[in-house]
Amino acid sequence: YVAACLFPKLSILALYLRVFTERIVRMITWIVSGVCIAHVVANILASFTICQSFEFKWNKTIDGHCADVMASYRYVSLPHIVTDIAIFVLPVSSLYHLVIGKRRKVGIISNLYDGKLVSSRGIVTAIIRFVSFYKIDLESDPTWYAPNLFSYTIVEPSAYLMCSCCPSLRPLLRIV
Repeated sequence: YVAACLFPKLSILALYLRVFTERIVRMITWIVSGVCIAHVVANILASFTICQSFEFKWNKTIDGHCADVMASYRYVSLPHIVTDIAIFVLPVSSLYHLVIGKRRKVGIISNLYDGKLVSSRGIVTAIIRFVSFYKIDLESDPTWYAPNLFSYTIVEPSAYLMCSCCPSLRPLLRIV
């Protein structure tokens, strides 16, 4: 899940690095990229170390213990929400201060923010997923509660992927 969310975000941030030349925007873009990568690495490490012994995670008959797995699942969404908002807001000032005609400016902004509207769905999905983990205890009956959460877990990276593909659709939109 975290890796599926990472790569579309990194592609959007790479686009920002290609398009925006302002030093502060580039620096914030690198910082957000670093936070996204660190978040993925931390989650992968946490998933391997949350239970001692590792096998205890799925086999409760052996000796071992786990930290609060539900808390781990809950807090995976927080950095996603924060980085999504940062990615959404980052180009606003640069786009606002462009010194070009209004028609071109509207075209550029609409092209960039077509994908951002999809990304906002990713933000909403991340928030719903975060809140759902507070209402549901997967450890009590995972087969009953998991389908809704898994749906959010699939929709969120899909929204990010659609968002990252939108800037490349400009030639197609010209034809249509």
